[in-house]
Amino acid sequence: MALHRFGIPALLPPAINLLSGPGCPVCVTGRGFIGHAIGLSMQDRTVVCTYGDLIRVPGSEITLEKTQADGANVRIVYSPLQCVEMAVQDPETNHVFLGIGFETTAPASAVALQKANELGLNNFFLYSAHKMMPPAMAAIIHAGVKVDAYLCPGHVSTIAGTKMYEPLVGLFGVGCVISGFAWLPVSGCSLSLQCFASRDGYYGLLVDNAPCLQWYMQTLPEKCGHRSFHRFDDTPA
Repeated sequence: MALHRFGIPALLPPAINLLSGPGCPVCVTGRGFIGHAIGLSMQDRTVVCTYGDLIRVPGSEITLEKTQADGANVRIVYSPLQCVEMAVQDPETNHVFLGIGFETTAPASAVALQKANELGLNNFFLYSAHKMMPPAMAAIIHAGVKVDAYLCPGHVSTIAGTKMYEPLVGLFGVGCVISGFAWLPVSGCSLSLQCFASRDGYYGLLVDNAPCLQWYMQTLPEKCGHRSFHRFDDTPA
């Protein structure tokens, strides 16, 4: 974690208590989702494609890696477009891409869906566990955690824009300061937290509105109610 790597906690007054969360794309993925993905990988004429960091995360009992070792067709890819290409090359086999993560990874899944649609594929599927950052942040407060301000992720904010935090500010009265991961933005944002700024930013490459990426995100299926969120049972997807 950048805050601890740069020794930021030691520079802050005792009144500020730093907490980590909601979590990385992998650690917030529910075991039920992984279990379902394992089940899909065991079906005939089915390939499950996933980012490499998910393959060793356990479901209820086993991992995708163990399932792969037992003969299931699980492939590690660097992009969902690789899964689309596999579907083109093998039209008789279903190809399922496991979409995980917050707003940072959602556009790539949307691009893959659009490409598959353009190609007229009927053997490419997106199994989505994508989540939205603001509902996760609100869930932390609803769970009873005392939060005065959030140090918000710059990469998520670049894609989704800063306005997505405004409902949190209005509803809960929390400050939201957007940061990158280098020394200067982390230290600057940490100092801003002492003022509990309503919406601020120290992310040098921050784009408040990324229309191209947001357009792709709008092509994703509509928000589908609630999905399992590790440590939170009922979080909007």
